[in-house]
Amino acid sequence: MRIDEENPLFSEFNNKWQSLANELNEKLTEAEEQDKKNGFRGRDGKSSEITKEYSKTFTKLQKEYSFLYKDE
Repeated sequence: MRIDEENPLFSEFNNKWQSLANELNEKLTEAEEQDKKNGFRGRDGKSSEITKEYSKTFTKLQKEYSFLYKDE
């Protein structure tokens, strides 16, 4: 399965995706630094919560733009 990059709405989808990815990266960086300061290691830290939250948002965005995905 691949994305139809020729579709006029691809640019809109890509911009939203990149914006979310940048937000996620920024929040994860901050959370991981805080987790390190607190001496926390594992999957139940703040960074895991953020990843779970954004995972749902990415999935929702994929469903919203599902018409862009096509089978090869």
